[in-house]
Amino acid sequence: GENEAEAFLDASEYSYYAEGIEAYVPYTGSASDVVKRLVAGLRSGMSYLGARTIDELKRNAAFIRITSFGYRESIPHDVEMM
Repeated sequence: GENEAEAFLDASEYSYYAEGIEAYVPYTGSASDVVKRLVAGLRSGMSYLGARTIDELKRNAAFIRITSFGYRESIPHDVEMM
C-alpha cells in the first residue's frame, strides 16, 4: 500500500486548490523569470534527494517531523540579511 506521503502526492494531482490569502505583491520580474526561479528552487530540493525526475522526487520524498528548536536552527541565523 501507499504510505501517507505517496497518498498525499497522488491526491494532490487531482484535488489541488490554492490556499492562503489574496493580496497584491510587488512586481518581481516577468512570469518567465519567476518560473525560472521556482524551477531552480525545485531542482535544488531535488538534488538533496538525488532525484533527477519528478517521479524520482515523489518516490524518494519523505515527510519528517522536527522540533521547534530544530526548525529555528534550520533557518538562516547569525548573518546580516541584505
